[in-house]
Amino acid sequence: MRKLILKCALLLLILGGLLYAGGEAYKQTNTWKNLEREDGTDIFRDLPETVDIAVFGASHGREDFKFPPEGKTLFNFSMSLQTPMYDLRLMRQYQDHIPPGALVVIAVSPIFPFYTQPEEQFQEQQSRYYRILSPQNLMDPDLGLYFRGRLSPLLTEDFPALAAAFTEDVPLEPTIDEESGHNRITPELAQARKPRVFDLQISHVTACFPEANPQLTDAYREMLALCREKGWRAVLAVPPYLKEYTDCFTEFSPDYFDVQREIMEPLAREYGAAYLDYSHDPDFACRHEYYRDMSHMNLEGAEAFCRQFYAGLETPAGF
Repeated sequence: MRKLILKCALLLLILGGLLYAGGEAYKQTNTWKNLEREDGTDIFRDLPETVDIAVFGASHGREDFKFPPEGKTLFNFSMSLQTPMYDLRLMRQYQDHIPPGALVVIAVSPIFPFYTQPEEQFQEQQSRYYRILSPQNLMDPDLGLYFRGRLSPLLTEDFPALAAAFTEDVPLEPTIDEESGHNRITPELAQARKPRVFDLQISHVTACFPEANPQLTDAYREMLALCREKGWRAVLAVPPYLKEYTDCFTEFSPDYFDVQREIMEPLAREYGAAYLDYSHDPDFACRHEYYRDMSHMNLEGAEAFCRQFYAGLETPAGF
């Protein structure tokens, strides 16, 4: 019986080793690298040991806060469609990389704090966090899936994708900046896209507005509390947008941004954080050459905005 147990244990050990080695080989393929690039987790491979500036938020935070002041190290934890609940969990997970005195920028998109995330979208986004968070920082985790993925992605990925990764010449997809970092939207195209953007963006907020989603405000409150506890300098920042984009929200409700400010400013004040609203900044609201689409800045716009943003901060922390 003991020999049988030892043989089974040896077999499991060999099988586990093969799965692990195969998974590590898969992670070197362009198929895996494209998956990481698509969902934004590729940057976590190069997370610095310590950062001077940490940025959290959704895609607006990711695209608009790219250029730190000279001599400062920035890491942007923002990802497309990322909710404040996952901003909080990333902040908890990687807090040891953010030393006391660091600047923490929490980018606030117009749909927050009124957003209600559809379950389907939550499930679509969930898998990326299994690769960069520990189980205690995941929302509603499937622990079996988590640990299978940690042992080997061969246990979680579709077989056709796995087969293609090793047998086909899969090209490495360009990053967003490589593909469209210098794109410019025209005033005509922005105007033409307004109806579609209006329908999409407003569909995210109608369930709550003008009331805030308490899940979101609780997440912001916990982030600000953690910033205060760790001695970080916190800033809630609404990035700049084209006028055609902000018009989508004011056409839905003329006081939309006033309501957002009335919710977020007291939160910032409560924890000694700044609240900076650039949503209608005249230096950017009509500068179509600064945007790649209706609401996301291109590299030229992001660089111009970052110069203004950091110059506008008071400087006791060196920014």
